[in-house]
Amino acid sequence: MFKYKLMLAVIFIAIIVGNAHADVRVNFTSMHVNNCDEGGTCDWKLACSLGNQQAVEFITNSEANTNEFIEINRVLTQKEFPPVTVSCSAWEHDGGIGAEWETVGSRSLVVNTTGPHLIKLSSSEGEVTVNFVVEAIGSTGQPLTENNCSYGPDTCVQGFVWREAGPNDYVCVTPQVRDQTRADNAQANARRSPNGGLYGPDTCLSGYVWREAFPGDHVCVTPETRTQAAEDNTHASARDACK
Repeated sequence: MFKYKLMLAVIFIAIIVGNAHADVRVNFTSMHVNNCDEGGTCDWKLACSLGNQQAVEFITNSEANTNEFIEINRVLTQKEFPPVTVSCSAWEHDGGIGAEWETVGSRSLVVNTTGPHLIKLSSSEGEVTVNFVVEAIGSTGQPLTENNCSYGPDTCVQGFVWREAGPNDYVCVTPQVRDQTRADNAQANARRSPNGGLYGPDTCLSGYVWREAFPGDHVCVTPETRTQAAEDNTHASARDACK
């Protein structure tokens, strides 16, 4: 009888552990404007939600043009994870008297893993990408796992890697951004004016600007890449796993 009860207890514990769910915290970091079809600057509105929760308006009326970011830095939480269904809707305003908000798109994404994710919304009114990071948390609201310092104090959260724009650049970025950074570094000399210019010996050729990923970073890149570097710097702390 004792063995039978012990076996039932083990099975019961296994069922509980096997079906355990954590809570989830979703940090909406930014919205990138991929395309603004207006002749001038577009006005944007964005609302997102988790599961069956009521949508929260993150962006009420913010101006941004093509290849510009709008900071969000808002957090939503949900009981039980995985999964979590993230839903977002975006609108664009043409401006002018009598103009109305036009729907850019609405989309829901079922997420089963932690780390960075995105939702892309597009229509004839424009296109935007909503960036967010999913983190499993315990009942106390703290991260479910301990701090990860495997690679020192600048260890990145899962899904990110060091940018390596310079020898001491440990800002965490996506692998795609690091690949672009390496390509830009390789083209540094070719994009620099051979005779210098208004900004000294590091003056860039027409169409390029200094990346400025860190002070003194004069690698010449496209304006879009410099915007990306500034965006990644803004989120450096949130992407650090050892904190």
